[in-house]
Amino acid sequence: MSMAPQRRFQNLPSAQQTILRRQFAWLLAVHDAQPLPPGVSGLAVSVFDHWLSEDEAREHLAHVPPAEQARRDGLHARFAQLVLAQTEALTYVWRGRRKDRAVFRRFTDVEAPRTGQRPFRLVLPAWQAVFLEGWDDTHSVFSTSPETVQRVKDCAAACGLFVLDVA
Repeated sequence: MSMAPQRRFQNLPSAQQTILRRQFAWLLAVHDAQPLPPGVSGLAVSVFDHWLSEDEAREHLAHVPPAEQARRDGLHARFAQLVLAQTEALTYVWRGRRKDRAVFRRFTDVEAPRTGQRPFRLVLPAWQAVFLEGWDDTHSVFSTSPETVQRVKDCAAACGLFVLDVA
């Protein structure tokens, strides 16, 4: 008897989808890197203490030694664990002809956020926030809640990361 592999995600019920689409009506704008809608704050959580210039980016992001990349990944992993320990996280995919309708999904096990899609993208409904993984050792957090901004800053500081404002 063979067992089918366990699914890592489960779509939320229709009523909850509707509630989340209203709560995160601005999700497509931040996902597509459009200007931030009014009331949405953006932060970057980074291993770097400032925005890198072009020359700095070439120096610090090209040919990163494996040990340094592991250190950076570890800092971000601790940050994600700290955030996920404090609030529920959901993921989403884009559906529809123009891929402009978010379908929200719940993780089916505790390890799924770490082993799921890369780059990861999460919504944190209780924090009214979206968390997007970046390729450059900097992740983005967008929220409509001033309290969330402070929570993100506290979590980043506890993990040795820096918070940069998104212009």
